[in-house]
Amino acid sequence: MLDGLYPLDSAHLSVAHDQTIHLARLVEDLRVLTLAEAKRLPLERATLDMIPLVNGLVEAFEPLALDAEIRLTRDLPDGLPSVLADPTRIRQVLSNLLNNALRHTPDGGEIHIRLAQQAEYISVQVSNTVSNLNPQDLGYMFDPFWRSAAAREQDKGGSGLGLAISREIITLHGGTLTVSSADGRIRFTFTLPKG
Repeated sequence: MLDGLYPLDSAHLSVAHDQTIHLARLVEDLRVLTLAEAKRLPLERATLDMIPLVNGLVEAFEPLALDAEIRLTRDLPDGLPSVLADPTRIRQVLSNLLNNALRHTPDGGEIHIRLAQQAEYISVQVSNTVSNLNPQDLGYMFDPFWRSAAAREQDKGGSGLGLAISREIITLHGGTLTVSSADGRIRFTFTLPKG
């Protein structure tokens, strides 16, 4: 546009604006991933009740799920102990898992969130129905910039950094983030130490 090759109009400015926002997000994701991998990402740990956090995220994602004709369900047992965690970073991890689930759940499918108590940890599982999962893909899902062939074909967005960042954040909290699949579902499960 500056060289006169493209007109300086709202359509071309909109594309440039969208690309600028995308690049800014990518740079921020790379910064967070680099800090997390170097164990230098600051965490503001506090006693955190996971149930209100999950309920708030479910309420935020429900309109998107309804638009996509996806059921969003949860299993949040009473009496779960709190965890010691950074609420902003844990919200980031759960948001990433829910965004991924929305992108990869077929119409009429289901996303389910389950909290459970395990010894000295609380586990959080986000599972969703999938239609075209290659089991060999599971080993690559936490690699930076990796996207499955189906995700590349559908081009539903994402930089391929969200799961790598999420795993590093959970590791910094002293937990684990794993992925598994069975019965037409993919399950991401992370643990956090009890507070």
